Amino acid sequence: MLSESRARAVVAVAIGVAGALSIVLVPYERHWYASQRRDLERALAPLARVSARELQPDRERELRVIAPTDRQWRQLVKHLGTPALVLLVASDAGTQSEAYSAPELGLVAHGTRNGGPLDLQVTSNLPDRYSSESGRVGYEFTAAAGDVVELSVRMTLTGAVPGDAVVMVLPRWNQAEMGLWGEGLGMGQGFFELAAPIIIGLGVLLMFVGFVVARRALKSAM
Repeated sequence: MLSESRARAVVAVAIGVAGALSIVLVPYERHWYASQRRDLERALAPLARVSARELQPDRERELRVIAPTDRQWRQLVKHLGTPALVLLVASDAGTQSEAYSAPELGLVAHGTRNGGPLDLQVTSNLPDRYSSESGRVGYEFTAAAGDVVELSVRMTLTGAVPGDAVVMVLPRWNQAEMGLWGEGLGMGQGFFELAAPIIIGLGVLLMFVGFVVARRALKSAM
């Protein structure tokens, strides 16, 4: 059997390690949340964009989209499923942007995928963070990892283009999964930041208790 002083030493080490792990947990969790935020922003970012002012009614503007193949994108696909890609014209206002009516702007598009024909479907389905009062906001298509999509885009009613309008190709993920992820991330990070000072304080307290127990064990062993 362990002597009393050795048993106290083991307990002291265990308490001290628990305290240190509690303190280390805080920067680790902050790093994890930051990584999740970067993934979320990547999921919401356009794959191609150009100012709507650059589109002219008498000529087409070419947009090239290459469906991503990198590790971060593969993780997003694993988590959210393969997204549809949406070509639309929208404001660039930030967290909640307005998508403009494709018919009202005279938005016309056609394209190719890997050199072959591309099936562009008129859509009213919007990516996350975008809203619209129009039933037709743009065109939707699909592309597998590594596909090269060449889009020819023009607007016949350029006088109706708002000053902040941007032509974009955006991924449209599973809306239910995106909603759960975004809300869960926001709530989880908020609660964690509230609890972080308590966790650090508990870690410091445990390390102090471990030090006290170790000191008593050392004295009893002498």
